[in-house]
Amino acid sequence: MSEQSKFRTWLEVSCDPDRVPATRIHRLHPLRADMVQTWVKREDESGFVGSGTKQRKFASLIPWLQAQGIQAVAALGGERSNHLAALVPLLTEAGIQAEVFVRARVGDPAQGNTLLLRLALPPERIHRLDAAAWPQASATADAWLKTQPQPAYLIPEGGTCPPALAGAMTLATDIHRNEHRNSLAFDHIITDAGTGLTAAALILAAPLAGLSAHIHVMMAAGSPASFGEMLHQAGEWLFAATGISPRYAAYTLHEPPTARAFGSINQAVLAESRRLAREHGLYADPVYTAKLFLTARHLAPSLTGEVLIIHGGGGTGLLGFGEKLLATDPSAL
Repeated sequence: MSEQSKFRTWLEVSCDPDRVPATRIHRLHPLRADMVQTWVKREDESGFVGSGTKQRKFASLIPWLQAQGIQAVAALGGERSNHLAALVPLLTEAGIQAEVFVRARVGDPAQGNTLLLRLALPPERIHRLDAAAWPQASATADAWLKTQPQPAYLIPEGGTCPPALAGAMTLATDIHRNEHRNSLAFDHIITDAGTGLTAAALILAAPLAGLSAHIHVMMAAGSPASFGEMLHQAGEWLFAATGISPRYAAYTLHEPPTARAFGSINQAVLAESRRLAREHGLYADPVYTAKLFLTARHLAPSLTGEVLIIHGGGGTGLLGFGEKLLATDPSAL
């Protein structure tokens, strides 16, 4: 059996097919006058909270938890985390107790993902850790797990764990499906990275899925060194699960052209969120997706051929920025 066949068989065995989205692509109005032919992949259309690349990771993570008989999960993330807001309801659906350990924000109102998380869990199951305690969050969560009488598991920020890898890698096979259906081959794919698992999985899966594009990764969080570690780790997870030696697509890491610190929002980013909604019909949260499209604008003069931008979802993140978005928009006053 070829590596490609072994890879696709592993995805089929590891993922719940009903959870793996098949999302469309469509041409995008040029983001700027000198931009080449650009497409957008609508991962954002695959669900309300658990949309996009998050849903892909859950497609293999949830079945694995069930197969292992896991009955309690400790999950880490920010208080506004897209990941936690999407994960907790799925754990509840599966009958798995969820206990979350969040990086608390002082005075954070109950809106957006913060609201969704507080709706999904009672206060005693949300452990709010301040900045001083957050570096020990994994140890704190692990200590809680050890008190549980039933099988339990720790899910790090962003679902960055081996059982989520197969689902994350379905993004590459779905892009290959898009290419075939539209009779094209992408020269460049632009995506974002928080914890980095989805971007690493795309780089790792691209050769196995038949993609030849150069991958551009906008670093919304982390550093080139931490991303390199994530990519190496993902390669080790793939080899351990399948025996396939990792090969990596060509890739380049990019900082966003503005508001480079994770979670940093400025007027340019807010303006991009509004512009994407009004000019392109795309809802884009300011933390990840608006910065991704700003990066695509910045890269435009250096790219040739067919370009695909991955809209990874996370639209509920917009709901936490309503006042800022409207306060800076004269037409909304």
